[in-house]
Amino acid sequence: PGPHQRVALAVERERARPVGGATGLCRLVVPYAPAPSATRLADSAGQVLPLGTVAVGLVRSIPASLLTAAAPPAERGAVLGRLDAAGSLCRVLLPPAAGALADGPGLWAAFAAQAALCLGGLACTEWWFRRAQAGQAQERLKAA
Repeated sequence: PGPHQRVALAVERERARPVGGATGLCRLVVPYAPAPSATRLADSAGQVLPLGTVAVGLVRSIPASLLTAAAPPAERGAVLGRLDAAGSLCRVLLPPAAGALADGPGLWAAFAAQAALCLGGLACTEWWFRRAQAGQAQERLKAA
């Protein structure tokens, strides 16, 4: 089978798995996946691609603009360099890891790992902003 048929077969395998535990996370996404027909899969990809393009644009630009606004002018280059290095590391290491999870425990495991990483990223961002706000409050107290 071609790549479209393999994706369709993987979706059908996931739909056939019993619901429960972390598999419930996958049930939020997989029911909306394209039907097994390669033609329908290609049509759905054509409809979703523009939205995906906008999403990637937002995902790449929003963190950089937030970091640029929050970092002191002298540290902006270093902060953006760290962001780019982290993004490059993720683009190299995570696709094989997600593939191993999808091939091993199942597609739900790759989605669950992505959700866990997103939650971890949100927690780190929240911690970083709270730390920055506390530092700004201390600077205001010193200035007063």
